[in-house]
Amino acid sequence: MHFSIPDLQQFHDDNGISYTGYNIHIDGVFHCTARYKQLLSLHEQLQGQNPYVKLPQFPPKKLFLTNSQLEERRVSLEKYMQLVGQNPLFTTSDLLVTFLFSAQQETHGVKMHEVEIEISLMNGYRIPLSVSSTDSSNTILDIVCTQLNLPKELVKYFSLYLFNWSCAKDGQPALKKLEEYESPYISQKYVRPEDKIVLRKSYWDPCYDVDLMIDRVSLDLLYLQTIEDLDLGWITADPQTRDMLSSYKSKKQKREVVCRTSKVVTPLWEDTSRGGGDGAEKRDRRGSGRHLSSSRVPRFEGAYAAQPHAACTRTAIQSYQDAMLEDHYSSYY
Repeated sequence: MHFSIPDLQQFHDDNGISYTGYNIHIDGVFHCTARYKQLLSLHEQLQGQNPYVKLPQFPPKKLFLTNSQLEERRVSLEKYMQLVGQNPLFTTSDLLVTFLFSAQQETHGVKMHEVEIEISLMNGYRIPLSVSSTDSSNTILDIVCTQLNLPKELVKYFSLYLFNWSCAKDGQPALKKLEEYESPYISQKYVRPEDKIVLRKSYWDPCYDVDLMIDRVSLDLLYLQTIEDLDLGWITADPQTRDMLSSYKSKKQKREVVCRTSKVVTPLWEDTSRGGGDGAEKRDRRGSGRHLSSSRVPRFEGAYAAQPHAACTRTAIQSYQDAMLEDHYSSYY
């Protein structure tokens, strides 16, 4: 989790007293505005929850700061939040998640009320939902997966994302995972109103596709994502493979499309001739997963990114998928 505080703002409360708000960005995207005293309270709570862990040094209290001193405080607060964001002990803390979740609501002045939102599948199909304006990403994910009749044990393989089809078609960064510390309704309406909220798988490694192919709903979701990602050029294949995939698609052989794509398709971000990201960029996009206690299913994180796939060798998938899947799917098509 990468924090930045690029600027600050001056506000006045209901009594006309001025105060400073610090604009907090997470992974390059604006999230909330917080006051010094709110960040200090967070620091004290984190320290109280972790008495034997030394937190980063918090900027000291000062009264009647000049503009230059306010700038110094902004820089110090940014460094503090960045150090907090580098420690998994703090980033997974309910204290930090609750703070960020509440701060987003306060920043945009959103009170709890019923709202209508739409969750899109990767083929553009829209699922209307009536939810609370303050429902978290995890809550809405559970709601939409229930409506799709996706088995509960498979929900952990999926996440909600903000997705911009126009940017994706132009080859620009287009995808941002909605984290547990944000409300999809607020993030879409107030931060990225031109984006759609979409349901996608939340892991990198195609080896995990096998876990989803035992269920028709999860297989359908994988298939729709694979077809759209191929159309967008997010994953590439040689002409022979494309012809084979087109044949599978015309026959509605969904499992074959997903398996063949996993085995031989080259992820775009690995193709250096097409301008894939560097090592640091790949590391930033690994993710870690909220539903699982371990890192068994890597999950997508970070700011808007255009290429959501990772590599899994053909040999590894063939030895695992081919051995495990044929018995399950011999009668499917």
